[in-house]
Amino acid sequence: MTRHQKSTKRLLNNLEKVIYSRLKKSATEIKLYKEGKIELQDANEFLNELQGVR
Repeated sequence: MTRHQKSTKRLLNNLEKVIYSRLKKSATEIKLYKEGKIELQDANEFLNELQGVR
């Protein structure tokens, strides 16, 4: 390990926790999609669902 690669361990702030959580959830959903266990929505389907339009 070079001196520029020192490990810096610190607690995540709230925004970083939210981003990490969302990325982790997205990665899980992509894995399930690749396994054929779920279908992903496109952006229009998602927005329509939020608005209550089907």
